[in-house]
Amino acid sequence: MCGMYNILIADDLYTIRVGVTTIIKEVLGPGHHIVPVSDYDALKQALQGDRYDLIVIDLHMKGTNGISLIRTMLDHQAGPRIVVMTKLDNDCFFETCMGLNEVKAFISKHTSEAEIRTAFENAVQGRRFVPELQQQQLEQLYLYRKDILNPFDGLSAREQKVTQLLLKGLGILEIGNELAISSSTASTYKSRIFKKLNVSNVIELNKHADQFGFITNGFEAN
Repeated sequence: MCGMYNILIADDLYTIRVGVTTIIKEVLGPGHHIVPVSDYDALKQALQGDRYDLIVIDLHMKGTNGISLIRTMLDHQAGPRIVVMTKLDNDCFFETCMGLNEVKAFISKHTSEAEIRTAFENAVQGRRFVPELQQQQLEQLYLYRKDILNPFDGLSAREQKVTQLLLKGLGILEIGNELAISSSTASTYKSRIFKKLNVSNVIELNKHADQFGFITNGFEAN
């Protein structure tokens, strides 16, 4: 791990703020700028004053609506990496939060320390992590939604074509040549596709395509 991270920890419980700070220092090493806040006003002030690489937030801080906290962060920060913590094992905000690309982990405070460590380690590198308990919930959600909502249906015809080429293993330059567009345009399509499908790389794209039957639904390129 290189460089120093700006990290914001928002939780109204002192013991949680101290515990999270300790784990982060153990996982990421010393020397990082860690800002703990205990209420909404302090959180908003911190967000306006600096840019944070990692934000760890209690979704149910007193005096706030869980999702309003996420919206506040997204209003004041460009592409933050967020770890959401909740005291509930089955939180009604789980689906909404995991639908946001900025949320890299959604963990219960009852989650094992080992999984919390893994969540922080992955999040700071921009990778997603879902603990086993929430993974089961996520799989059930996808199984339920598979037949009623296919995210690939939201892609334009050109975006679907670019997706096909990405799934075939073509790079940006090759996609540009294949479709007679510039590399810059191909890259823009790729970014737009990843954002719409809420994936971070081609490996996740492949899993998503398999899960929602994108190829078997007749979209495969010849």
